[in-house]
Amino acid sequence: MRTVNISQDVIEFGLSHKGHDDILVRDDMDFKIWEVKESPWPELKLSSGLVADHSTPFNLHSDTFFPENRCNLIIPLEMTKPQSLLVMDQTYEKSAVWIEGDRDNSIGKYEADPDNVLYQRPYDTPDVMGLTNEPAPWELSEHGIFNPLFYFGLTGMVWHWEIGKGGIFHPTQLHGTGNMKGGRKTTMTLWFDQTTDEVYECLSH
Repeated sequence: MRTVNISQDVIEFGLSHKGHDDILVRDDMDFKIWEVKESPWPELKLSSGLVADHSTPFNLHSDTFFPENRCNLIIPLEMTKPQSLLVMDQTYEKSAVWIEGDRDNSIGKYEADPDNVLYQRPYDTPDVMGLTNEPAPWELSEHGIFNPLFYFGLTGMVWHWEIGKGGIFHPTQLHGTGNMKGGRKTTMTLWFDQTTDEVYECLSH
């Protein structure tokens, strides 16, 4: 996970998507998503993008649903309370969402690809790479949205939101919203054809 500076015009570009019904792809009271169709940087080719305004967290997941996607960029746009993103060291080469509980858990019904919703821990999922045989560090699991045991075998970082900063990481890395503490936030997530190194290099100059 690497951090870059994000200019105000890019933040305003992201916020400009809100309220446009023609690009609205999810319209729940606690979770609204608008599609982003162009890159704010001409040098970077967008494979997909979204702006999300929500008070319900994104569950722990991987973003390998586009073969072209080689880099994730998370850009905080607005928040009513301090927010965080959990980015794990562990990787998964498929697209998946991990949820605590079972299929009766209503959280899963909102996921875009329900066939890839896994009602189990990443530790219990074959092909998750880099797992440890130890509990997750407390500073990581205490920011999670599920019981600390759910994060068993995981390591990583808590990336604390800051407007004017962006977070870069690989799409295979497990990641998800930290405990929102009753707040609401707006974020822009962009997926690029370029590698994490190429995106970082572009945005660092």
